[in-house]
Amino acid sequence: MDLTNPPAKYWQCLVRPKGKKSASVVNDLTFEEIQKTIIIPWHEKRVFTVSGTLVDPAAGVEQIRIVQTQGPKQTYADQHNERMRRSGIADMATNRSLLPFGSGTDLTNALLFSGPSRGIVEPEVDIVVHVCRRLPNAARIFANRSRKGRDPFDISDEYDVQDLLHGILPSYLKYSVQEDPLPKVAGAKSSRADISVEELGVLIEIKYPRCYPERIYRPR
Repeated sequence: MDLTNPPAKYWQCLVRPKGKKSASVVNDLTFEEIQKTIIIPWHEKRVFTVSGTLVDPAAGVEQIRIVQTQGPKQTYADQHNERMRRSGIADMATNRSLLPFGSGTDLTNALLFSGPSRGIVEPEVDIVVHVCRRLPNAARIFANRSRKGRDPFDISDEYDVQDLLHGILPSYLKYSVQEDPLPKVAGAKSSRADISVEELGVLIEIKYPRCYPERIYRPR
């Protein structure tokens, strides 16, 4: 499977943390959901939850599996129920949430232990870095519109830069680009980030350097 362009739907995850007798299962996630809630926290060794069960990657797990299936959980449940019906068996014991794990493509090693999951994110992170580095070029074009007889767009402080970057990034990314993200977390009153792309784990702080007269820095 090409993990640079993974299927969008039907991702299943099973986790059994250390000390737990049974596994917790989540079914039918999109790839964006499983990347955001499981894959990225796993690589960053941050605690995450699966069906209400806390999972601490730093502490290790007894079992973890990520499987991609062609259809939703209900498809496999219906197939199993039909087989049981034809056999005359009233199966009340089988956990239907586990059935997709026997039919899908197991990508646990590729996504969690071999490193390619970072390769999925990095190209888009590189785009963010590239746009930030080239932002002065865009600013110069906006500032010089005399040939069109138009007033320049004034970019005179970090808030103008923030608006410019916030306007450009969504043209390149499929993810949500949020302004001033940190004050929204736990009622914080201040932040050191102006823009965030949560799915990529990107925080951007904008500074606007001002050039002072040369004489201030001239040696005596």
